[in-house]
Amino acid sequence: MNNIIVYWSGGKDSTANILKMIELGFRNFNVVCINTGLEWDYMYVYWEKCKKFFSKYGIKVHTYKSKYTWEEVFYKVKQKGNKKGQIYGFPYSVGAWCNARLKEEPTSRANNDFKGYINYIGYAIDEKSKLRQLKIQNKLKGINKFTTKSQKGNVIECDITNERYLLAEHNMTEKDCLELTKKYGLYNELYNYFDRTGCWCCPKQPLKSLKNIYLYFPKQWQQLRIWQKDSPTKFKPNYSIFELEEKFCLNASQEEQKILRGNGIPPTSKEVGILPKII
Repeated sequence: MNNIIVYWSGGKDSTANILKMIELGFRNFNVVCINTGLEWDYMYVYWEKCKKFFSKYGIKVHTYKSKYTWEEVFYKVKQKGNKKGQIYGFPYSVGAWCNARLKEEPTSRANNDFKGYINYIGYAIDEKSKLRQLKIQNKLKGINKFTTKSQKGNVIECDITNERYLLAEHNMTEKDCLELTKKYGLYNELYNYFDRTGCWCCPKQPLKSLKNIYLYFPKQWQQLRIWQKDSPTKFKPNYSIFELEEKFCLNASQEEQKILRGNGIPPTSKEVGILPKII
């Protein structure tokens, strides 16, 4: 099974994907983990816990990290265009610079290192992405090559010959994935706060997730405030960090108001691996 590669983020689907493979008898395969440098402190602890579990089955985790950092690009001055002389600041929702530099760059290196490997991807059967769902449905029909169009109308050539979607093959939903991680004692506690894991400062997060950062992770929120003061662009297209604060305060429940007043200040991420108690 040395010709198998699995990309793993620590999220429920990618973790369940590996666990399902273990259940089916897969052993001694390779796993790639992309470290953006923007993971929650708890995630790094969770990764180590999972690696220890995976190692019992001969699974080797290869970690790749971008040659860039968030702040290097955030504060980089644009050299051309009508915004020459301006720093990049918060990325736009479409065509975000962070995705290209922090994820695609190290992923490209990993793809080159494991060229020709069969990629077992953790797509659940109820995957929300239209493109991923198209891949799933075509794969289940035995179709490995097809074309589709992007939201901008561009033609996308899809070749999924070297991809396999084990979760979808076994009709596993995202809920099933979460339950499977619990079964093996690998539940990721970040799901107590967020519907999805990922970079803690991602502007694409829903307001519900951002409100939980504001309430329970004051250290990270303070960093967002600093970046917003420096950024030429708003954190989200319709909201700056300060406008989000105002919105969250106006709609805060009595219990949330207690937290905002500083009663029982929750632990910060300096306490590595410890998450604050959610109300």
